[in-house]
Amino acid sequence: MEPKIHHFKSSARAYYLSQTGYFSEEWFDTHSLDDPDFDEGMIEVKDGDILVVDSENVIGIMVQAWPTAITNECGVFHLLSNEWTWDTLDGVSTRYHSPLEWKSSRVG
Repeated sequence: MEPKIHHFKSSARAYYLSQTGYFSEEWFDTHSLDDPDFDEGMIEVKDGDILVVDSENVIGIMVQAWPTAITNECGVFHLLSNEWTWDTLDGVSTRYHSPLEWKSSRVG
């Protein structure tokens, strides 16, 4: 399954919303938080999804529960620690391979 691409205004907002879920701006055009089915409009950020923060030049991948930068700029996202590389994470699971290819095609 292809990862979803989520765009955010700041890395801090992306970090918070990746933990809690969020609603699209379009959802609020026709719904409110008082609707009995409001949780059906919740967008979840899942493991392997891509997080884009153009204003900070940050692109990240949701690694399990942690937004992790794949660009030199990281904002408030996590960085891989010394014992992990994208190759070793990719060896654990191929779910990160597609986002890394997406980043390469976008950033060059």
